[in-house]
Amino acid sequence: METNIEIEKLGAYAKTLQRTADHLLDNLERQMLQDAEDMAGRQRSNCPEDTGLLRESIAAFCERDGDRVTAGSRTNMQYAAYVEFGTGPVGDEKGTPLDSELGIVRKHEPWTAYIPGYGFRRLKGRLPALFMYNGMQEMQPVIAEHYGTAIQEAIK
Repeated sequence: METNIEIEKLGAYAKTLQRTADHLLDNLERQMLQDAEDMAGRQRSNCPEDTGLLRESIAAFCERDGDRVTAGSRTNMQYAAYVEFGTGPVGDEKGTPLDSELGIVRKHEPWTAYIPGYGFRRLKGRLPALFMYNGMQEMQPVIAEHYGTAIQEAIK
């Protein structure tokens, strides 16, 4: 006894599946860049403004490497983490939801620093601003909805 199964035109199915996968990645990449730009905008809005340099430095990015797409926002300002997570006893008093996860440790004692135009001052730090974290948290439900829609569009 013998049972045979034949499938014809399998190459056409494979091409269709590949086009669907490529279309899905294109849709996701487009949506991820748009969401990253929206998130960066929220983060800029939440960012405390002193000189405006930190706020202006927040930018979206989207990178594709084969079938991997990575998107988000970033800043190249070295002091951004101090503004985000706070400093000194003032920042330590309030803390952030990420302190234990990231192992954030702040100075516990006030310190003296020279501030041009003001002279020497005794500093206790600053409160966490969480402008990057809060912008990301605000976008989570939006991103989940957008990605679901992008996937549905690609497989139609």
